[in-house]
Amino acid sequence: MQLDEQLQKHIFSLPIELKSEVLDFVLFLEQKLKKQQKSTAINNVIQLNSQEQENFAKALLNPVEENAKLKKSAQRYQQKIKS
Repeated sequence: MQLDEQLQKHIFSLPIELKSEVLDFVLFLEQKLKKQQKSTAINNVIQLNSQEQENFAKALLNPVEENAKLKKSAQRYQQKIKS
């Protein structure tokens, strides 16, 4: 949780009971925002026209064979994620 310096000073000047309420509220808002972002990401749907749908289905049913360049890229990717 990052708070602006001015806000931090103001919170610091509050009585302890109010400090905890303010910080609880800030945490609540952060959690609420995270939930909204997750639900937005889940609800994003890619819409394809009929030609795109057909191309997608063909690519799934008839995948291209791996060539040397693709294999090399996959190896580099694996090395990066292991590091």
